[in-house]
Amino acid sequence: MSIEVTWDEQSENVLLYRFSGVWDWPDFTRAIERSIELAQTLNGQRYDVIGCFLASSRVPAGAGISYVYSAFKRKPANCGVTVVVTRSAFVRSLVEILGRVYPETRRAFTVASTLEEARALIAQARAEAARRE
Repeated sequence: MSIEVTWDEQSENVLLYRFSGVWDWPDFTRAIERSIELAQTLNGQRYDVIGCFLASSRVPAGAGISYVYSAFKRKPANCGVTVVVTRSAFVRSLVEILGRVYPETRRAFTVASTLEEARALIAQARAEAARRE
């Protein structure tokens, strides 16, 4: 499997998916399972997600938007935002298409060009959530 799921060492309660090399949708499904296991250790405390595609050369063929939407529907209630880190116009467009096809995902996904930008977007989303509470 070429998707590693770990806690981000730079940010508290941020799951980091590192996509590298060649991976497929069953790998993605296993990564989602792993992330749900890790999230359960937080006992309901908020966590956010970074999906880093900087070391992955491609997105596999198939119904990718359906796989991502299926994962979105399974996300625990304590999951905040997901920031996709990519420099690929194709991956960016997939995130945009996801939001058009499934409007309820628009607030859950955003895109960044670097890990640092992703972490800043998560900090901003957390601050906005705190103001609403």
